[in-house]
Amino acid sequence: MSLDVLLKRAFHAAGGLSVVRFRNAGSNRILTYHAFDPLSLAGLDRQCEHIRRYYNPVSLDAVAGFVREGVSVPRNSVAVTVDDGYRDFYLHAHPIFKRHGIPVTVFLMTGFLDHQVRPWWDQLKYAFLHSPLDRVVVRTGSEAEKHFSLTDEASRRNAAALTGELLKSLSNAKRLAFLARLPELLQVEIPDTLPWVPMSWNEVRELASQGVGFGAHTRSHPILASLEAEHEIRDEIEGSRDRIGQELGSPPLHFSYPNGLAGDIDDRVRRIAGNGGFRSAVSAIPGLNRHMEDPFMLKRLSMDPELPMPYFSRQLAGFRL
Repeated sequence: MSLDVLLKRAFHAAGGLSVVRFRNAGSNRILTYHAFDPLSLAGLDRQCEHIRRYYNPVSLDAVAGFVREGVSVPRNSVAVTVDDGYRDFYLHAHPIFKRHGIPVTVFLMTGFLDHQVRPWWDQLKYAFLHSPLDRVVVRTGSEAEKHFSLTDEASRRNAAALTGELLKSLSNAKRLAFLARLPELLQVEIPDTLPWVPMSWNEVRELASQGVGFGAHTRSHPILASLEAEHEIRDEIEGSRDRIGQELGSPPLHFSYPNGLAGDIDDRVRRIAGNGGFRSAVSAIPGLNRHMEDPFMLKRLSMDPELPMPYFSRQLAGFRL
């Protein structure tokens, strides 16, 4: 057993989690999820039980009021967000969050819901999982070529994930060009409809009537700082905002930056989001949110229903952030 594991066990046994939670009680946590495999729902249920036991769930509207105007929120407040708009939230996750009384804001990639675009990472995953090849050489132009073995499902998923990380460093135009070459590279036809499907707008409206919040997440999920022209950035942000407004009757108040790390949000992106009529924008930069921080650079904690509970509880408390 490693020293790191022993130290973490000792930390939990000594009640260290309660100390960290107490020290960070005045800060807000925003959690972000993406997908919900049906086999992981027991894990999501345990996470929700933990949130209800030790924290105070609040809406993203409340967080915006807290960071912008200092509006009071309960100590140890937690807001939950879900990115992209996959239908598995509607089918599997929403009933669990609802049963536990935890508010959720879902950020919608509107071109996905309109069946105009397929998430580029899903195209990668499908191509690598279904390729007849047992090895492939990937050249993105961003660095040296990568050799991947495709001998089993685990190696194929790993190759797709690592290729995805390489593509994040490219301009949007180069990333799209690589995706256009993907069927030839992997000798596979990528169908128009992938296994990972979006919610319908009728389902979005049904959830909205039950109190689920919705925010904008661009039209096609480019890394916004990789777009060359400001009008492209504006079209992605404002186009997503306006499309949601058309379907729900009022524009969304919150925005989520695709990928959302510091290098993905340049001054142009921050300015256009800030002028877009939103009350807040969330990033993927890890951390907690405190009073009077920038409401358009809110930090989030990346979560997954399959995370081990000790790790989940440490991250939620603010351990090592």
